[in-house]
Amino acid sequence: RIVMNERKENGPIRPCHIREAYRRLKSEGKIPRRSRQRLFP
Repeated sequence: RIVMNERKENGPIRPCHIREAYRRLKSEGKIPRRSRQRLFP
């Protein structure tokens, strides 16, 4: 969903969004605590 919001896209989550989000998390290693609160309010 985060990727969709950045791309200003609506509708169901597509596999391409999941792969993009997974790639970002994997490249970062893990989600910082600071952004975790923002990701899951």
